[in-house]
Amino acid sequence: MRRDLQNLRHVDHELLVTIDHMTAHLEVSVLRTADREKTIMTGYAAWRRLRKPGSGHLDLDAQTLTFTEF
Repeated sequence: MRRDLQNLRHVDHELLVTIDHMTAHLEVSVLRTADREKTIMTGYAAWRRLRKPGSGHLDLDAQTLTFTEF
């Protein structure tokens, strides 16, 4: 697997179950497993984009992911 996790297409089911158990007492416990996976995958996508040359910022308004180069 590459260091930037470029080939990551899904999150391991057992990891998602572990996250469900670890967050059962928190507000986020109402989220579906699919929501957790989408959040993790979006985070990885943002991380990979930010690692590319140049700088920028993430705009997470309205639950969207936008990257703008300076």
